[in-house]
Amino acid sequence: MSKRLSPEEVSMALSLYADEGLSFAQVGERLGVSGTAIRNQVKKHGAASRSLSEARRSVACNHGYFDEPMDEERAYWIGFLLADGGVTEKKYRQTAAVTVRLAGIDRPHLEKLAAALGSGHKIIDVDGCVQFSVSSAELVDDLAKFEVVPRKSAQHRFSSRIPDAMLPHYFRGYFDGNGGLSRHARSRWSINIAAGEHFLLAFRDWLHQHLGGHPAAIRHSGGIHRLAWSGTHRCREILDLMYRDATVYLDRKMEKYRELVSEADASSRTAYNRR
Repeated sequence: MSKRLSPEEVSMALSLYADEGLSFAQVGERLGVSGTAIRNQVKKHGAASRSLSEARRSVACNHGYFDEPMDEERAYWIGFLLADGGVTEKKYRQTAAVTVRLAGIDRPHLEKLAAALGSGHKIIDVDGCVQFSVSSAELVDDLAKFEVVPRKSAQHRFSSRIPDAMLPHYFRGYFDGNGGLSRHARSRWSINIAAGEHFLLAFRDWLHQHLGGHPAAIRHSGGIHRLAWSGTHRCREILDLMYRDATVYLDRKMEKYRELVSEADASSRTAYNRR
């Protein structure tokens, strides 16, 4: 005859399962009953059962990271994952996951992402690149609220859920993933960014709101929409909006930004004329 759980034991069972993350079998072992008995109690009392993928989790991660109050760090990673992340939705025999693959030189950036997520998932080497991946329906679902869904760069859309005060960080994250900053002959700098037209229109409007001037033309070729600017001082003005006083960034982009600022400060030419 199977043991009958007391009300106190039922309460303990629900807490061990829901709050401490123990499996049905582990809870049952503690209380001297089967895992099936614990499953029945969870169902009887209306507690949410974990999915198989959730039950199998053994590596630490804050799966609710993007459901927490917005700050610089979260806004940045939403932008970066929109640009350079791969999101896999749950399908038959396929778990929901967030994956980022970068050049080997950018391993420290994946380490920053892992630290932000409180994740113990390993960063692995793949075909000369480095890759970080987390299986998490929660992360995928929360990112989808910010337009981070499976799609190509040409279809990337701006998220209106990002607070205005967080837009510099959001756009910096995207630029770190899908933007270019380069220096040409005669110390002339240029920047460009590739995205969906919807995203670029929002980015251009944001720049115009802060800097004025004539809006740059969005060009389309090869299925990709792009915005581009040239000139050391104009590029400096644009990048200042995103990188000045930033605490989260791609190291090599920040190094180039600081180089540009140094050259602009040393230049005898005047700042960009917006009229």
